[in-house]
Amino acid sequence: MNFHKIKSVCYRLFAISQYLFFKIIGLSPWSIEASDIITRNRRIESHSFKCSFSYVGMGYNIIFILVTSSLNIYGFYYTASIEKVHKSFNIFQRTFAFCSSFGIIFIVLFITIRQKFFINFINHLRNIDKNLRTCTDYDIKYDCTNDSIFASNLIVTSALAILRQLFTKTKLFLFMSLPNFLTTWPLIHYTILINIIKLRLISINSMLSKLGTTKSKVSQSRELILKDLDSIKRAYAEICKGCDQIVALYGIPTLIMILIYLTKTTHSMYYIVIELISPQKIDLAVYGAGIVLLFPIYIFVLLTSSVAKVVKENKETVRIINSLRDRFDMDEEIFEKLMKFSSQLSYLTVEFTCCGILPLDRDLLMIILSTIVSYLVISVQFYIDLSAN
Repeated sequence: MNFHKIKSVCYRLFAISQYLFFKIIGLSPWSIEASDIITRNRRIESHSFKCSFSYVGMGYNIIFILVTSSLNIYGFYYTASIEKVHKSFNIFQRTFAFCSSFGIIFIVLFITIRQKFFINFINHLRNIDKNLRTCTDYDIKYDCTNDSIFASNLIVTSALAILRQLFTKTKLFLFMSLPNFLTTWPLIHYTILINIIKLRLISINSMLSKLGTTKSKVSQSRELILKDLDSIKRAYAEICKGCDQIVALYGIPTLIMILIYLTKTTHSMYYIVIELISPQKIDLAVYGAGIVLLFPIYIFVLLTSSVAKVVKENKETVRIINSLRDRFDMDEEIFEKLMKFSSQLSYLTVEFTCCGILPLDRDLLMIILSTIVSYLVISVQFYIDLSAN
């Protein structure tokens, strides 16, 4: 078995693992066509699976919601009956775990109810690929970005859950660890879908930049250039439509995740600052809280970076089309088609927002940071005033 066959087998196993994992945690209730993974098919490398509605997946998600809700309610009332030394801290931990779990439950319920819309989006990608494959220079280059994101997040969240159990040794391990483990995955799932869109835009820009050059297979064929431009224009319009669909679908889940992480990070920083300014010896838990703070930053950097790259590729298309107009200014028909494409690009823009409220580019990081700092300053000042009295 040569290297390429081994790589193909490993990738197929990894693709199955990703799908099964997201299905277990309730984020992929739909079913996929197994032949796309078992057979040799380039659609695997571009994550273009044929999806269909699954009553089994819907039933599993309902059971998942009921079990998680029952565990959440039991854990909340059980911990409320236990007296601990740091009572105020435990009240927050208990309430936060309870609310975070129900936030995740709501997201799973939301995806279960609207799974047909998610299926339409994923199958929409297949139609885009089918359109692009008619282009002579079509070539989508698969990278390991999504696999790396998935693997790294799985390793880190699992490690944090294990460390939490080793240091706290609580009987309610699932109640305390489930929110911390699951809250990252909706954003990771969203980031993976955004990166899939990014691959299509990169492929389109690559094909456009080759037109009229020696790198293109259709450099001497005027008819093929016209045909490819039509196919690319249709695919580009479909990609922009797909972006609008996924933004609408993930608006509410993303807003919930932002609120959860905003609350968690603000409290963790408050705890660290209070421990640092107190005269007592610094607890080792402070260092642990500081390290854990890096993880939400990593998640949001991944999301905003992926969004920024898609927006960049969208703007790059405008620049390439303008350069093609200069390249084909002597061919009236091609030039006219490029002019129409260029005029349509002003409407074919991608914009990622959270419910139309927050931008999901790098401005989101500044908004989150300023919000955390504002609440942190108010909380610490309130603590100092209480201590003085």
